[in-house]
Amino acid sequence: MFKNILIPVDLAHEEQLSRLMEAAVLLIGSSKAKIDLLYVDQSLVHQGSYPYLDETTYAEHKKAAKARLQHHIDTLAPAHVTCASHIRNGAAHDHIVEEAKALHSDAILMMAKRPGISSYFIGSTAERVVRHADCSVFVIRDE
Repeated sequence: MFKNILIPVDLAHEEQLSRLMEAAVLLIGSSKAKIDLLYVDQSLVHQGSYPYLDETTYAEHKKAAKARLQHHIDTLAPAHVTCASHIRNGAAHDHIVEEAKALHSDAILMMAKRPGISSYFIGSTAERVVRHADCSVFVIRDE
């Protein structure tokens, strides 16, 4: 079984988190384990899309994201699992792989959309994580 699972979270699709937590519990079993939730904020990477994020607005945005992650930990995490949340800024795939190494994760559990035509040319975040992660990666398809 796995003892340390990293779950990347897309706060634009919070409804997926309950499925991810259920799957994580199946991977963990009844043993003591740790689940880390990681939100990678890409708004500064895509600054052209978000020109309104000054320092104050961004600090509020980050605080709200941390609160949302904590809410999910409080409502979804089983008692025998220790949970923590992390927020990073940048390209999601890079930070997911880096954070998995830094946290000594033995598995990454993430959602992926059904592939569209653009994924054949650009690739998806999940695809990049699978290619570059040093640990096991479990991908759950979005319905």
